[in-house]
Amino acid sequence: MKPKKKIRFGRLSIALILFMGVFFAGDNLRRQVVIPDSKIVVEGDFKENVTGAASSEENTASLAAAAVTETQPASAENVGFLQINLTNTDISRGILTPAVEGKPLECLDSNKMVALADVMNDCYSLYSEDIQLNSDAAEALNLMMNDYNVATGLSDFVVYGTDSGDNSAGTVCPIKFAESSLGTTVDLAITGSAGNIIDYDGADEEGWVIENCAKYGFIVRYPSGKSEKTGTAYCPWHLRYVGAANAQMMLQKGLCLEEYLDFLKSYSYDSPLEIELEGSDEVVYYVAASGDSTSAYVPISGGYTVSGNNGDGFIVTSFK
Repeated sequence: MKPKKKIRFGRLSIALILFMGVFFAGDNLRRQVVIPDSKIVVEGDFKENVTGAASSEENTASLAAAAVTETQPASAENVGFLQINLTNTDISRGILTPAVEGKPLECLDSNKMVALADVMNDCYSLYSEDIQLNSDAAEALNLMMNDYNVATGLSDFVVYGTDSGDNSAGTVCPIKFAESSLGTTVDLAITGSAGNIIDYDGADEEGWVIENCAKYGFIVRYPSGKSEKTGTAYCPWHLRYVGAANAQMMLQKGLCLEEYLDFLKSYSYDSPLEIELEGSDEVVYYVAASGDSTSAYVPISGGYTVSGNNGDGFIVTSFK
């Protein structure tokens, strides 16, 4: 008779422990590789994230405030992006959103508004000290006016907000524009030799601003020869901040805002418009609205903004 083999429980226990360790290590690796945390469907304030890094305090706060509704496996081409939900309200809000009859504009983030009197430089003056402006637009305005002063030796511009002051007939800025409620527009006038305020027509040395405003992210909102598209005659004194990449692309293509929004519909998340700027690049693409909630991909890092076109979709701009 062959001797019976004895089961050595010590060796069996060690084998089981080794097997379980390998199993859990493999499962953890699978979760990291196959199901990364880069694609999360969320509901929260992701409409604007220009802090640059996903680990920043501001972005972390936004993530903490958001309610995660679903986590999905991300395909390889979507790694590094979040999937966010946009609503019908968002379609009427943003840095590129135009005024459309019957579709009221939604104001931008009030936390980014500043009193222009508190941040302005000495290269221009204000018609009224209660003018409020988006902080990015205010920074760009200061830089533009400083460079205008360097180029011409003048500091004769008066910033006249369309939501403040006198807009009656015969004044330098007789029209109160709906888009001024976004906090990204400024109206310009000139200080005359007698100290009086006169109209700005975009001519003479002051024409430098019209010629160069796109470098700083501003456009002449109602340019010459585009009234059929904009519905408004040429207003050289009414500038709107849309960001440097958008402004320079519009200038290069000879497009007003309405035409630019149509132009962007040719670019998608899979085939975006790439705009090269000095020191940075931006990627822009259109997302068609789909019912009450629209999903869009935005980058985890690098920063982004989302702007509605107040019609049928959204424009995502990401910063490299």
